[in-house]
Amino acid sequence: GCTGNSGGGTLTAYLMATDDRIVAAAPSCYITSLSRLFNTIGPQDGEQNITAQVALGIDHADYIMLRAPKPTLLLTGTYDFFDIDGSWDTFREAKRLYGILGFGERVGLFEYPDKHGFSQPRREAALRWMRRWLQGIDDAPTEAEPMLQTDEALQVTKSGQVVTDFSDRTAWDLNLDRATALANEREAFWRDHSKDACLAEVRRLAGIRPMADKPAGKSLGSLAREGYTIEKLRIERAGEPPVPALLFLPAARDGKLPAVLYVDGRGKQGAAAPGGPIEALVKEGRAVLAIDMRGVGETAPAKPRLIGKNEFQLAYLGIHLGRPLLGQRTEDVLAALEVLLGREEIDGKQVRLMGIERGGPVVLHAAALDGRIAEVVVEETVPSWMAVVATPLAEHQLEQIVAKALERYDLPDLIRAIAPRPVEARNPVDATGKPFEAAGP
Repeated sequence: GCTGNSGGGTLTAYLMATDDRIVAAAPSCYITSLSRLFNTIGPQDGEQNITAQVALGIDHADYIMLRAPKPTLLLTGTYDFFDIDGSWDTFREAKRLYGILGFGERVGLFEYPDKHGFSQPRREAALRWMRRWLQGIDDAPTEAEPMLQTDEALQVTKSGQVVTDFSDRTAWDLNLDRATALANEREAFWRDHSKDACLAEVRRLAGIRPMADKPAGKSLGSLAREGYTIEKLRIERAGEPPVPALLFLPAARDGKLPAVLYVDGRGKQGAAAPGGPIEALVKEGRAVLAIDMRGVGETAPAKPRLIGKNEFQLAYLGIHLGRPLLGQRTEDVLAALEVLLGREEIDGKQVRLMGIERGGPVVLHAAALDGRIAEVVVEETVPSWMAVVATPLAEHQLEQIVAKALERYDLPDLIRAIAPRPVEARNPVDATGKPFEAAGP
């Protein structure tokens, strides 16, 4: 038998679906439905988000139906933050299959009017379920008064510390070992395949789709500053969120203008202020199109789940869809590039792409995939994903995740793919946002 609550309910769901040795299972305070989860509290902790789960059509009911007709009991709380309506939807879906197989009695749902937690009523329901299906005893046992155990009695390893008793190896060490081993595979992949074939893999893994329709840049008015004007734009594509943008044009110009597509991961507003870095570029005689990628600036979530980590839920939704947030943002940049190149004021052969902070990896993807970009500048950006893997407590990197990317490419591979067009890396940072002195041009 297998049971557990919350994160333990998550693991129970995975184990009962994949390990044939588990006869009876009772996941608690986890099973709902993805539809209700996303429409209520949104995606939760990392282990509850399977890459491309939604794209592959895997829902919570499948964890139960994969093991049919083995005995499975859903333990739920009426007021749990895992939505109870989703739990009942999932139960009914699984119950139909069990009924068709002739074993309707082997799946059940126990609901108790309390909140999240493995409360005594749920523990007793799990106990009764296990006795029924593992011992053949169908009674109504109650839980005796628990006797508190000492820490030593509950230790599974000799010292009570898994890391100490298993050669000081952590999950982080194992991940780093795996990422390091993949370096040779990545090198061989780029050596043995054409650049076009390698970039096709970049597109596939990052979920960057060919642009089906030409994006439109809708003008929303303009304002004047000393020496230049700012036009407010909304870049629109069918089926995608709009991209807010500001187009800066020098007042004095002779012929077509060299241009900069400015992608700041903190949002465009700060750099767009008078006296800011965008104004400096305009005074050099350049047009500048500054955009807010989805999830930042004007399009940032109104109610982030975690303070300082606004993209938490956006990133996980992208992972579920098989469309990483980084890939979606790359599409935003490529759409903005189309709008910029469509302007009569712009010299299409002199377009610089600039990525600041979280915009850095995005613009590297965009420039590698679009040869019309003449040069690239990235600022305050991590030099590689290997540097992220090598940092035990990396910060704000979730939205940069491309599942399985390191099997095929890292950010330096994109820079090599951009060559011979120049790429300049200014003030690189490590995965915690601190200066990364080891990074080079």
